[in-house]
Amino acid sequence: MRQADNVRARAATALPLDFQLADDVVRLRGMTVADARVVNQACADTEIIRFTCFAQPSDMSDTRAWIESQPTLRLRGQALDFAIVPVGGVVMIGSIGISSIELEDRRARIGYWIGPRSRGRGFASAALRLLSSWAIGPPLELARLELVIDAENIASRRVAEHAGYELDGILRSYMRVKGRRWDVALYSLIAPAQ
Repeated sequence: MRQADNVRARAATALPLDFQLADDVVRLRGMTVADARVVNQACADTEIIRFTCFAQPSDMSDTRAWIESQPTLRLRGQALDFAIVPVGGVVMIGSIGISSIELEDRRARIGYWIGPRSRGRGFASAALRLLSSWAIGPPLELARLELVIDAENIASRRVAEHAGYELDGILRSYMRVKGRRWDVALYSLIAPAQ
């Protein structure tokens, strides 16, 4: 078995579907179809439409299908998406996930969003710190985590900085998303030397 396959297999078996992370601010848990309404409503928010890369679901069945695809993506080592829930709460207020996982190079990309009613209260930074800390530890042991943020998304850039990420630079006309070219701010978090 190749080293990457071995790491991928360890990561998949170490993450049961009910895997959760928590600190004193937020709890990260797997999404369920019960979260579909919250996700669908969030996808209609103008800031989420403007600053996220994912396609807007046309109806609830699209949202449910995306949520139902999460266990398969996790088992393939392609993505790990979580609902963000405030400690003491039950309803998700946002989402955070790891994608573009390159296990051989030990790097991945993280993305997140918070619904409009819960913004500005530290939930996104707490979730980003929590997931990042876990991702650089076992079983993934990633060496580099990246955030690719629309350069105009000042709020998301502040979240990155509050969570300890450093700006690597602005990549001009980096990608085309939803009909426009984005300049992106590339942030990274490097694992401590081992």
